[in-house]
Amino acid sequence: MNTPREEADIMNTPREEADITNTPREEADIMNTPREEADIMNTPREEADIMNTPREEADITNTPREEADITNTPREEADITNTPREEADIMNTPREEADII
Repeated sequence: MNTPREEADIMNTPREEADITNTPREEADIMNTPREEADIMNTPREEADIMNTPREEADITNTPREEADITNTPREEADITNTPREEADIMNTPREEADII
């Protein structure tokens, strides 16, 4: 004469118990690895925060401008973001500068 809750406590394995009585959230907490947990419950943004290296993170979530700030050398940075005039100011010797302008 047990309630369904009492019955589950007596007769089921932990796996069967979880299937019967838990919410999806409780289920994930009990039975999944961290990787499986992330796959089920997180938004793409939360997923990136938990599981990616900084390099992978940059690939997923940054704008081209933010990406350049994080991952480029000064030389690569100049190639992406400067006008020809700014480029000359940063990268040339006085002799090279004279040749251009």
